[in-house]
Amino acid sequence: MKQQEDLFLRHPLWRDLFPVSVAMLIASLIISSLSACVGQGAGVPTPTIRPGLTPSPTRSLKLAGPDAGLYIADETSTAVYKVDYRSGKVLWKYQFRLKHPSSFGPYALTNYLLVQQGYVFIESQNEVVYALNAATGHLAWSYVFGNNVDLVRGQVNPPVLDHGILFIPGLEYLPDKTNPRNLSKFPQDRLYLFDAQTGKLLKTYQIVRGFTINDGVLYTSDDEGGPIQAINLKNGQVLWQKIIPGEFFMAPFLLKNRVYLRANNQYFPVSNHKILNRYKSSLYAFDATTGQQFWHSPGTISSGPVFDFPISEETIVSGVIGEGISAYDAATGHLRWSRKMPFTGDLHAEGNTLYMTFDPAGANETWGYPPSDPFVPGIMSLNAATGSLIWQKMIITQLAGDLHSDSILGFLVHKSILYIQRSTQVKDHQTYTNWTTAMDPGGKVLWQINLGGFADGVLVP
Repeated sequence: MKQQEDLFLRHPLWRDLFPVSVAMLIASLIISSLSACVGQGAGVPTPTIRPGLTPSPTRSLKLAGPDAGLYIADETSTAVYKVDYRSGKVLWKYQFRLKHPSSFGPYALTNYLLVQQGYVFIESQNEVVYALNAATGHLAWSYVFGNNVDLVRGQVNPPVLDHGILFIPGLEYLPDKTNPRNLSKFPQDRLYLFDAQTGKLLKTYQIVRGFTINDGVLYTSDDEGGPIQAINLKNGQVLWQKIIPGEFFMAPFLLKNRVYLRANNQYFPVSNHKILNRYKSSLYAFDATTGQQFWHSPGTISSGPVFDFPISEETIVSGVIGEGISAYDAATGHLRWSRKMPFTGDLHAEGNTLYMTFDPAGANETWGYPPSDPFVPGIMSLNAATGSLIWQKMIITQLAGDLHSDSILGFLVHKSILYIQRSTQVKDHQTYTNWTTAMDPGGKVLWQINLGGFADGVLVP
């Protein structure tokens, strides 16, 4: 079972009308006529204004772009669907079939979706990359890596599209020097660059684990003790490099002209003859242009991994599995607020509001990140500026004595509408049915669909 991050919808565009007075009817008709004149002058279709209703800007009808929709990768049928996020109607389906069936079967298992610039890019667990036309669902191109490359990177770094180039991280298994017929057990970090329109492999960077891209510069991190680099993508020149021994860095991210990297070092101390799982973590801030270090936060010890979520140019939110959420000033690293709560790994921000999954019974750090198995039952909303609670909801209920019976796999949010992916056991409790639900802030279900299993989802409003 996978968690992942992500499915949302809009509020309904219109409300049921109530009886109105003659004066309101006349006024609304006048407004409608004036609006129509403006629309004709600009050459833009103008929505009809129904009597008694003056739409706010958020409710005004807008022409959606070709990418707009909810894209869901179904792990059971190994297909990708595009869904109308307003109604839940399936617009198209693409079935992944392998030319040469593997141990996975005749289909490619989807692993990650990226929807941008008219394309749906999909990583598969069969080491194949696909590009679909977002408007039609037709295959644009595919690229087969082969058995010596592993694209399943977990939460290290997802693919990135920048200026027509698709960046895909992977692990390459090199030939074993002692036995050239076999591959080494220790893969090497790689970053593959593709022409997004044609699928042509343009370049391969070595020693790149986590990365981000900004203004033609590639910022990278590597395993323990490896270099932090800024590379000019036009000529390949290394602009600056840092080596900090003993630190294991996660993927970098940028805010304004600063690049941030989380050092997240796992270790296993022994207490009372028991081996514990602990993380020593700190956040570093560098000048993105020169590499000068501005600050790094004091090291903290936690029982779960720490993950950062930049929510604005001024604020970074960090979540610790099973322990809580904290917000930091991006310029100084100073703590703004902290809230102890049973965080279970999925967090989104919209405006000044944070949304996250939680388990009131407590989270177990051994679940990994994001923890989707076993039980993730609730979603909580916090004020991003203060950390104060806005609301919390128990979305699902488990069967008595069965922690695996029902679980949130992931969710997205758009204009306060939650798009929740959940898994429910059926019949003998050995099989699962997976639902995508659009829910308003009051808990009302707007629509619900069942496409099978869940791999990943992306919403393009």
